[in-house]
Amino acid sequence: QHRNPSWPQFTGCQSVFPTPSNSTVTLGLSMTQRGPVELRIYSVDGRRVRNWSNGIYEPGVYDFVWDGRDEGGNAMRAGVYYARMSTPQAKFSRTLTLLT
Repeated sequence: QHRNPSWPQFTGCQSVFPTPSNSTVTLGLSMTQRGPVELRIYSVDGRRVRNWSNGIYEPGVYDFVWDGRDEGGNAMRAGVYYARMSTPQAKFSRTLTLLT
């Protein structure tokens, strides 16, 4: 979801909120150049839980929402997860905590 059409000053992970979370986590991403974006969620044992290959994005600030579910729609257990965001300019990792 595109939230700010203004040109960002840097490519980076803007925010992760709320963490810890009871249900959904929003990850903010800013991009200074047009390009592909990938977002993946991993469990602490390295298993890929959810994968987004989101296509090509224009410069701007975006929000990605993880609903705490895996690829099959199953609710994940409480615990620590890792979000990895990748753009042509940079890669970012953030820790997410689910409480439910």
